[in-house]
Amino acid sequence: MKLGKGFINLTEGENQTLKISKVTYDEKYDKCKVTFKDDRGGSCTEQFLFTGKNGKPNEVALNIFTTLAMCALNDFGMQETEFDPQELEDCYVQADVTKDIVTDEDTGRTNTYYHVRNFKVADLNDAEADEEDDEGLFD
Repeated sequence: MKLGKGFINLTEGENQTLKISKVTYDEKYDKCKVTFKDDRGGSCTEQFLFTGKNGKPNEVALNIFTTLAMCALNDFGMQETEFDPQELEDCYVQADVTKDIVTDEDTGRTNTYYHVRNFKVADLNDAEADEEDDEGLFD
């Protein structure tokens, strides 16, 4: 049996050009999962819960997701409009990747989590040039 490459996390750092490779929206639970990939094949999935446990809207998650959508589509007139989250698939954003190390108080076990933050419009000229140089890496 030959093993694969295994799971590769995004690299921590600022102003990275990331491709949105997959978007799923679960209407029942009012949540959206967005998977980002970098040119190395690293990935990270962010989950946005639009309704809190109390049934009230989660304005923070909605505002972060709105900023993500506006930057990915380079359309800042989208506020408060109807939107299909899957429109984001195959779009690019520029963002910071952060790493959080959390220790469970009960078990003492340490976990590392990566997050995509501070969305900006991607410089598509750089992304397209990188894609030509590294054909197939975002697939």
